[in-house]
Amino acid sequence: MRKILVLALVAVALLTLPSVTRAAATYEKNVTLPAGETVDDNFIRAGQTVTVEGTVNGDVIVVGDTITVDGTVSGDVIAAGSLVTING
Repeated sequence: MRKILVLALVAVALLTLPSVTRAAATYEKNVTLPAGETVDDNFIRAGQTVTVEGTVNGDVIVVGDTITVDGTVSGDVIAAGSLVTING
């Protein structure tokens, strides 16, 4: 049931974004943007655990059970999850 809810939230989020960014969205069990790595675009991911430790020059849009944002984000952070921690 929880997985269906997560996928439904991702679908709604993706429908509101331009078609170019839709192709960048993925679902994985564990998603990590490691420290030292930079994304020069929006970072859109869904997974059981999502961790952002690197730099995002754009927006972060994530859905998951556990979400942690420790990195630098130049845009907005939109996160939906059971446990969301934003330290950056």
